[in-house]
Amino acid sequence: MSEFRWRVVPPCVLTLVAMLAGVAAIVQALEGNLQNAATLIFASMLLDGVDGAVARLLRGTSKFGMELDSFSDAIALGAAPGVLVFQLTRELNAAMQTTWLPKAGAVLCAMIICAGVIRLARFRLTNDPHKDKGAYQGLAIGGPAGWVALFTFCHAAEVTLPGTAIPYGISEGPLAILFWVVLPVLPFLEISSIPYPKPTKNLYKFGLFALCLVAMLTVEVHPVRDVAALLLLTYGLWYVLGAPVLHRYQQRRPRLAS
Repeated sequence: MSEFRWRVVPPCVLTLVAMLAGVAAIVQALEGNLQNAATLIFASMLLDGVDGAVARLLRGTSKFGMELDSFSDAIALGAAPGVLVFQLTRELNAAMQTTWLPKAGAVLCAMIICAGVIRLARFRLTNDPHKDKGAYQGLAIGGPAGWVALFTFCHAAEVTLPGTAIPYGISEGPLAILFWVVLPVLPFLEISSIPYPKPTKNLYKFGLFALCLVAMLTVEVHPVRDVAALLLLTYGLWYVLGAPVLHRYQQRRPRLAS
């Protein structure tokens, strides 16, 4: 029994650190430090992918750890990006001086948080029909969190598309339009029945994602940061739009062959 308890500790500690990073992201967002908030959300995402891998490696998976992970995700990947979006709209409204923008920000904040909590509750309480097929029912809670964190970080760090002056803005430019058009769709994809492949189960893909993310966050040389941001944006769009189609096709191939 003592050995089993020891094996549970490391992944649970990582989960708690991910949750605290989410709390720190909320504090940073409320203080107006948007780049720091985005970085902390990304840290939570990485830890959320690592804690499960560590638990499986140490054979330390447990029901307690699974429940703890859900609570951590609700704060770090649900509440934190929701608050960050609310702060983004407040920053926009400081320049635009509208009456509707703060209300829209509050609605988007509520959508992101509620959809994330609903998805987590459904995942814990229902039998996911795609669980044994390498997929989840609905977009993972990290999808909206990553989308918000990516554009917020790139906006604050003045990242542009490689070889161009097109910024990852939130107030102007084609990428700003892309950000605000896709954002309200993501909560609906979370609570949908669309199957999404498990991104953290493929170590190669997760490792490549982590490498690009670390490069974007730590390397201040613009060509490197710009390329890493573009790769993350491309992966995000492909995962949200293309991955479910590819997964359905791969599931149909054995049936068609038989």
